[in-house]
Amino acid sequence: MKEQRWAQWTDEDGNYWPIVSSTYLASTGSVLQHETNGKLYLFNSSYTSDDGAPITVDIYTPNFDGETRRRKHLNILEVVGDRTPGSVLQLRYNDDDYNAAAWSTFREVDLNLAKPILENNGTFIRRAYHLRHKCNTRLRLQAMEMQLDLGTL
Repeated sequence: MKEQRWAQWTDEDGNYWPIVSSTYLASTGSVLQHETNGKLYLFNSSYTSDDGAPITVDIYTPNFDGETRRRKHLNILEVVGDRTPGSVLQLRYNDDDYNAAAWSTFREVDLNLAKPILENNGTFIRRAYHLRHKCNTRLRLQAMEMQLDLGTL
């Protein structure tokens, strides 16, 4: 919300999370009310779990082509963000315009490392990423840096 970016809140199964009402209290911050069960939720970035279960965060990037149609070989992908003990980020990619059957399997990156990297990430022309964080830790990402070698058309 702070970044003024679009987000869709869902449950763990991807179902829409219906909010019927919300308010702001100086003592607790934003309070949201669920449509079907009336439960109240405190909306605060310091919470990392809900009723003991980690909150799952899914991020989908736009397609990346580096402004060239040339093939790109991705040797190293580095995740830039806060070092957090116990925090693991899962990443997978799609080289076929988000076709559901074309997602790779998830690979894990330990976000407590000084340089959390994935090596040998294959070759692509256009690629989108799906990042998933499902740990009882805070998550703050800044960027993904790529070491790319350009190939042929």
